[in-house]
Amino acid sequence: MRDYSKVGPQFWNGRTGKALKAKGSEAVIVGMYLMTCQHANMLGLYYLNKAYIAVDTGLGLEGASKGLQWACEVGFCSYDEASEVVWVTEMALYQIGEQLELKDNRCKGVQREYDSVPENPFLSAFYERYAKVFHMTNRRVPEVESTSPLQAPSKPLPSQEQEQEQEQEKNNTSAKTAAAAPLTSECREDGSTERRQKRRGTPEDETCARWLFGRILASNPEHKPPNFSTWADEVRLMRERDGRTHRAICELFDWAQGDSFWRANVLSPAKLREKWDQLTIKRGTPQKGQKHDNFATQDYRAGVAPDGSF
Repeated sequence: MRDYSKVGPQFWNGRTGKALKAKGSEAVIVGMYLMTCQHANMLGLYYLNKAYIAVDTGLGLEGASKGLQWACEVGFCSYDEASEVVWVTEMALYQIGEQLELKDNRCKGVQREYDSVPENPFLSAFYERYAKVFHMTNRRVPEVESTSPLQAPSKPLPSQEQEQEQEQEKNNTSAKTAAAAPLTSECREDGSTERRQKRRGTPEDETCARWLFGRILASNPEHKPPNFSTWADEVRLMRERDGRTHRAICELFDWAQGDSFWRANVLSPAKLREKWDQLTIKRGTPQKGQKHDNFATQDYRAGVAPDGSF
């Protein structure tokens, strides 16, 4: 995670800045977030789930999706839904410089950062854009090439309504397949396929799960993304069976990630649920001589309502 980022005054009165303002406040907020958020790197090419934008900015999923789509439409950035990687096209110029000398140590840093970015369709285009000015030596070829975002507009992001329709369609297909298939032992235990399908986390549960993962990334940016459906279901269990709110879940997980011991031992909703009582007791008992990181510079609870909802 970077300690700071550079945002020049031209952001507000430049061509792209004016285009963002013309689209609306969501586009401006998302644009500023993409350059300054804790997930960003100096390349402007990094993993970013839309749920992070929704929670950190308070825009909600629909507002975050709209703002991101509009930012893509005006050419400020490109976003790939499959890999969940964003590329703020000109960000490297402002964060690093227009050109580096060959002996500049930052050249190696640029290459290392580029090599560590998750697989995505923008890798070749980024190399073409910056290899010469930053003296990059290793070009990564993505498994699936796409049209360079420098030459073509990004694919429009689906709206929240479209995502819900696609999810419903997916659920209906799964239900038909399950009805036609023989009952598995898991279905027999529950008595019906319908009851089995009900054991799923809500969209808010998944948002909470993704928030928890974002908190892990703050400590370890290279942590492998989990199965968010499984995580969402664990959040649902804590909510329905244990009576926990999303806010309570987030706050206790946040505390655990700030603790030097529990940070490495509570890395999932399931483990949080298992250790809930222990964590609650430890949280309320100050440990002599123990330093507890509070991550004061990061407001991870932004966007979580008083009732614990997102």
